[in-house]
Amino acid sequence: MNAVEQINALKLPIGAKPGQVVLLVDLSELPQPSQTLTLLSSLGYSPQLRYLETQTGLHVVAVLKDEQLDTPHSIDEEALFDEWETLALRITPDQPNQAVRLWRGRSPSAAA
Repeated sequence: MNAVEQINALKLPIGAKPGQVVLLVDLSELPQPSQTLTLLSSLGYSPQLRYLETQTGLHVVAVLKDEQLDTPHSIDEEALFDEWETLALRITPDQPNQAVRLWRGRSPSAAA
C-alpha cells in the first residue's frame, strides 16, 4: 500500500450512513489530546485514530465506536446517549458539545 492509499484508509467520512452508529472524540478540539487518549484507554475504549476533512480544516479524531446495525431498533438509544453524555462531561465538562460526537444514521423507514 502506497502513502496515498494509507492516508485514504484513515479518512473518516462526516456523518453516519443509515444504520450506522459512530462515537468519536475530536482530538483537534482538545488542549491535551495525548492525555485524553490515555483517559479513553483507562475507561476501556480502544480508540482508532482517523481524520476528518471539514470546511474548518483537518481534524484528528479518536473513533470509539463504529457499528453497522442489522436492524434500526437493535440499539438502546437511551444507553447510547448516556454514553455520549458521560464522555462529554468527563472530557470537556464546561463545554460538553466541544469534542465528543455521536453520529446515528437513521434509515428512511426509521425516520418516519
